Amino acid sequence: MDLKTRKALEGKYQVPSSKTSGTDSYTYHNRRNVPQYLFRAWSHSSGGNEQLNTTTAVIPHAFLDKTRKGMDPNPYALKLKKLRSLARVHFLEKKYPYPQSPFSSWSASLGLVLGYCKVKVDRGERGVHAAVVDLRKLKQEVKVWHVPYLLPERPNSTEEFLAYGVIEGPGYVAIRYRNLDGGSLRVVFPDIERVTRCEPFGESIRAQLTKRPVAPLMPLHVLEARKLARHFGPLEGIMLVVLLSLDHRPWLQRDIVREPDLWDLMHIGSQSVTPSLALSSETWLMRTGMVNTHAFPDVKQWILLLQGLWERCYGRGGNRSGATSARQAMKLWTERGDLADVLSHLSINQDAKAPTIVIGKRKREVVDEGTKEGHLETMKGLIVKPMKKVKLEGGYKGL
Repeated sequence: MDLKTRKALEGKYQVPSSKTSGTDSYTYHNRRNVPQYLFRAWSHSSGGNEQLNTTTAVIPHAFLDKTRKGMDPNPYALKLKKLRSLARVHFLEKKYPYPQSPFSSWSASLGLVLGYCKVKVDRGERGVHAAVVDLRKLKQEVKVWHVPYLLPERPNSTEEFLAYGVIEGPGYVAIRYRNLDGGSLRVVFPDIERVTRCEPFGESIRAQLTKRPVAPLMPLHVLEARKLARHFGPLEGIMLVVLLSLDHRPWLQRDIVREPDLWDLMHIGSQSVTPSLALSSETWLMRTGMVNTHAFPDVKQWILLLQGLWERCYGRGGNRSGATSARQAMKLWTERGDLADVLSHLSINQDAKAPTIVIGKRKREVVDEGTKEGHLETMKGLIVKPMKKVKLEGGYKGL
């Protein structure tokens, strides 16, 4: 790698030096440059063992045997040199399989994943699935790196993210590709027919996406995408957003989503596409250009659309602090008098039965005073209780 490319990577991804541990800059990279939502294609033959990929978990080779010793489940304890060595082993396994890699491969591009699923079906592979993960809702914390960040000698591997650890919990959903393959998929992703075994990752298709005429978002697109997104249960909202970004949309060129772009999505998608208020703390989403979307216009589109939805629900920039977010929630309750309505604006598909919302300063949790069960991740600031509205001069006050 030439010096110019190396410096560019260091500036973009904060590549750590060999003198630091792999975790010194991990927090910066994982929370700022890695999307919260990633996708994966797998079949029963992926990795050479059916136990590696199931509908409940993705288990890398190194963690498949729970009695095995020597593989530290916590990468914070590993030096950068060791992490990079393990990442190189992961890529070697694609040619020379032997069970050592602690990583699984993921992508921020759903288009790439769906196209690869189609190729796997064409090859005759059994049990082909498309999977999505919400990294904030897994059973245990999983560390994820973008390949060019972890392995600077692979600057062109922008399609791949490496996840260290076992992927399982409510944030992981895998659906059989045959349940998705049909007329609805071809409405929202017309290019899938062009994906062939000669080009399983669809590089030329993505390269030509921006050269095609813009396809404005229509009610038909939203309805068909919603049919597909419903298969993913608790992750229906984000899947609807990503599915609608597979074709060339008008917000790609202008780098901003406008009100007309959201009209059909907000009215047909309803509460299923209401973004979580907690996304206000996600730098990868709130700051433009944090995720490397080079050669992946579909990734850029879904991030822009999610940004637009968040700003449509909570206001552009103004609600990114905890106190302002709490004031927005209180304003909604005061105007509508319905706590469930407030909660529906705070998170995607959340249970709206908590009588007390505690917006913790550091614990980031919401607790039902009756059951002591957590209900909602939020930001920092205030305690909001559903008290009776008191009529005052000039209007109503809820606290």
